[in-house]
Amino acid sequence: DLLHLSHTCKLFRSFFLDKKRQILWDSALKNAPKLPPRSSSISAPAFVHLLFSPYCHSCGVASVRKVLPGSLTRCCSRCLPEWTIWYKEAISKAGDASRFAREVLSHDEIPCFFAVQDRSDSLLLAPCFNRLLKHEYEHVTRIFQELPGPVTDEAFDAFKHTVRQEHEERLQCSVNVETYLTNEEMAREAELEAARKQRLDQILERLKYAGWHKELAHMGSSGIAIISANSIVRQTTKLTEGAWWKILTALDDFLKQTQKERLNREIRDALRARFQALENILVAHYVTLPRTADMDCRPWYIDIALLPPCRALLDKPSTTPVPTTQLDALIPALADEWYTSTKTALTEYIHPYLGDIAAGVDTLSLAIAVFPRSELCQGTARSLRFPALLAHDCACNVRTQRHESEWLAQKDEYTRTAMTLGWTETDSAHYEYDDYCTVRVPFDVGALPRPEAAAEGVARMRRIVLALGFDPGRATPDDLDRCDLWLRCTTCETARPNDDVFMWTWSGAFEHERIAHEDNITTKWRQVDPDSMANVHVVKAMQSFTFPDSGRWSCSLCPSYTGESAKTKIHLADVHGNTDAAKAVRDGLVHLHPSVDRSTIFPDRILLREGAKTKVAWPSSVSFASGTAIIRPDILLAQALLRF
Repeated sequence: DLLHLSHTCKLFRSFFLDKKRQILWDSALKNAPKLPPRSSSISAPAFVHLLFSPYCHSCGVASVRKVLPGSLTRCCSRCLPEWTIWYKEAISKAGDASRFAREVLSHDEIPCFFAVQDRSDSLLLAPCFNRLLKHEYEHVTRIFQELPGPVTDEAFDAFKHTVRQEHEERLQCSVNVETYLTNEEMAREAELEAARKQRLDQILERLKYAGWHKELAHMGSSGIAIISANSIVRQTTKLTEGAWWKILTALDDFLKQTQKERLNREIRDALRARFQALENILVAHYVTLPRTADMDCRPWYIDIALLPPCRALLDKPSTTPVPTTQLDALIPALADEWYTSTKTALTEYIHPYLGDIAAGVDTLSLAIAVFPRSELCQGTARSLRFPALLAHDCACNVRTQRHESEWLAQKDEYTRTAMTLGWTETDSAHYEYDDYCTVRVPFDVGALPRPEAAAEGVARMRRIVLALGFDPGRATPDDLDRCDLWLRCTTCETARPNDDVFMWTWSGAFEHERIAHEDNITTKWRQVDPDSMANVHVVKAMQSFTFPDSGRWSCSLCPSYTGESAKTKIHLADVHGNTDAAKAVRDGLVHLHPSVDRSTIFPDRILLREGAKTKVAWPSSVSFASGTAIIRPDILLAQALLRF
């Protein structure tokens, strides 16, 4: 109060700052026990001014909340160079050779007598470091100059002792003042934060009352944080009617954008539920227990969802229910129509390259009816054929495509939701800032490589079928599996007689020819002789099948379960009480998904003869989980003993 009165007018200022009125200030300080103790080096009015006036002591600029370290002065950054002097300049003024300069103003001694600003231990720094407050320097210099001359050692020591004591007293007072101001600032900030929180709570209540309650629930804590960070919302003044309308205006764009996101989210959630219902209808239509691999080769929800009749039924506001009876009646018919039309399109795609086909034979059931793979495709001779092709979902363009994120953003909400139904939260988060995204698409025959590329695969498969002794115009993959014949690559054995010699299944032979031979080379195959086939049977009899760590498996007792190996083990244990996954495979409880390459689990080649340049460290057991089996010498001996 005394400080404010002294600022009222010149009369009051001269009255209260008169030294005769010191008792008034001392009494006021005694009535404020929370204040830090005053140093004798500062007057009571100046001390009160230091505590309660956050202004620069030089230019009077406001909001200078911190006191200069070690001093009892507030000074802004602009005035600090004028209020301080570099210690070397002070030495020069005092005389470089003087005792005062050596013992009081030297680099190592100044912290004992002055509040050094921007202190540094380096002697090579610029004048912006190790600066002394001018009024302190002048005060110490004046005391030294007032010493009677000549100055004796005792007088100089007493001078240093006095200056050091004053400095330590100011330093302790400065620490107390800084602690007090810090505590006051924290209390003030806590008070302001409480006022802001109270104001924010009032604003949120009024927003709910104004009809934005759904948006507030949708935005969650992150959205509330955005609102609270608004400069108008953060004010601590009372929430008046005028302030309320200013807040509504400031938050209008954000609230409308949140409303748009909420409505889109509700639509997406409703569409996801409808697409899941669509998928359940497809599963019920195509799958009967026990489930087989062919039952997974069916239309997916996205194949039917984007058809106009289905879209007309599902693409409705989230508040409009979709009658399940209409779905149950419409979807099976659409699915059968789609299946038939897709099969027809695939037949038209590959039929020109198959040659003569026996009458009454289904074109797509032929072993030679293998479709070409794109550059990124991981399909094999078993998965790139009908109907397994319908379940194919690797990184090719048949069911999964990669597009620019902008391309997806331009799609309508219905299409975008259908394409991203399988996205995880991580996928959705990446979509916000990635340039590209991977989406599901309806099965598209047009996404297959050019039809001419099919001729290469058909010709390759035709050579394999002929080598096995079958008619390419009649033989099916099941015929090739049942014949239990393996092949040897005559082309490789002739060109590289010193290399290892392998025996191949028909699917392994197809992949070997695709990888090892140029397209302009006509590979020659021959059947494995009966003695070597006997060895294959011995290997199979001695195989030790273990459930692999990789692969996708479908459960024969569940309509729709498909998962990776680790999850399949958990599924078998939790749902069916089966802890032996390998036995579950042997018993047919689980089977490989038709999109998986069987050679990663069951071998499609066996080492028949070790090459002259190769040394093999024979394994202790035969396992079919590696993709290649080895005929060991001890197995050949066992086979000979059995024959004997």
